[in-house]
Amino acid sequence: MKSNVLLILLLIMYSASASCKDNNRTSSYDEDKTIAIHTSMMLPFEASIAYGLNTYIGTKYDSDSDFMELSLSYYPLQYAGVSMGLMVDNMGDGSMLVDWIFDDDDEDQEHDIDHLVRFSITPSMAFRSPVLWLNHGHDYGLMLGFRPGLVMSFPVNDSMWYTEYLGMQNNHVVFDDIKLKNRGGRWLAWRVNTYLSFCFSNTMSVALGYMRSNYNILSCRNNMSYNGRLIYDKQTTSAYTNSLYLRLSVCF
Repeated sequence: MKSNVLLILLLIMYSASASCKDNNRTSSYDEDKTIAIHTSMMLPFEASIAYGLNTYIGTKYDSDSDFMELSLSYYPLQYAGVSMGLMVDNMGDGSMLVDWIFDDDDEDQEHDIDHLVRFSITPSMAFRSPVLWLNHGHDYGLMLGFRPGLVMSFPVNDSMWYTEYLGMQNNHVVFDDIKLKNRGGRWLAWRVNTYLSFCFSNTMSVALGYMRSNYNILSCRNNMSYNGRLIYDKQTTSAYTNSLYLRLSVCF
């Protein structure tokens, strides 16, 4: 009788020990799985630099411009957050990126009255999709993004020098240089930003994006007049601006 009881106790102890090992193994597996899922998600902060081209359809002359934008985004939720950026928009002869890389100081561009540089603050909401990883190690993948926001630009009213022909005097052509300042410029616009990102792990991405906006770099000059005559008559007839850009981002 005692031997039977002892055998039953040994069997119970063995079963409890085996059950405990299985629980530890499952817990370890779940922990490893959680770590794997966590490391495959994009990190909450994203610092970016973008370069692109703006096209103003409907202008009376070639009014394309190039821009650079620095931005910082924060995702308190995995797929939703906020973003703030600073954009520098350049219109005129030559590319801003080429000038900066090759240090091209073109004197003709400095005296070009159509050359215009405008700064903008670009707050927005930021939404991103889950990453579609293209390998088992989650080394690279694809992600979609959408950012509706605002463009707040300055200067609101630009100023420029205008040369007025006065006629001939003593066989010499007489000109008068007048400094004009715009009135009633527009500083606020909306912008919709969509992009496709190629992600490297969860720390870096390269994105190709498209933006549509009612922002216009010329809205700080389109009301310049002298003696009741519109001087800078180059504003657009289109309400929208289309932009393509390439962006490099680091997540942390």
